[in-house]
Amino acid sequence: MNTPNKLTITRIILAPIFMVFSHGQRLLRALSLLIFGVASLTDLWDGHLARKYGIITGFGKFMDPLADKILTSTAFISFAALGYVQAWMIMLIIFREFFITGLRSLAAYRGLIISPPPRPSSRPDSRC
Repeated sequence: MNTPNKLTITRIILAPIFMVFSHGQRLLRALSLLIFGVASLTDLWDGHLARKYGIITGFGKFMDPLADKILTSTAFISFAALGYVQAWMIMLIIFREFFITGLRSLAAYRGLIISPPPRPSSRPDSRC
C-alpha cells in the first residue's frame, strides 16, 4: 500500500466523520469544516505524489475518483439533512456523478479511456 492510496483511503474514512460532526453543535460544525478541508487536501496530495513519483496503480485509478464522489456526496447529503437544499436536487447530482463514474470504470475495464472535455481557455479565441 503506497502513500497516495493511503491518502485515498484516509479521504474515504474522513467522509463519514465529517458528516457526523456537521450535524452537531456549532463547535462540531466548525470542526467538520476542518475535517472536510483536510479530506479535500488528501486528494491534492495523493495526486501530486502519484504523478511526481509515477505511482499509478489500478487501485488508485478506481478508488481515487470514488473517494472524491464519497466525500462530495456526504457533504451534499449533509446539506440536504440540515435543510440547506432540497433532497431531490442532491439525489439528482449524486446519481449523475456515480453514473458517470460507473461508465468510466466500465470503459476502463474494457480498455477504453473516457476523458472529460477540455476546459475552455481563458484566452480570447485567436481563430477569429
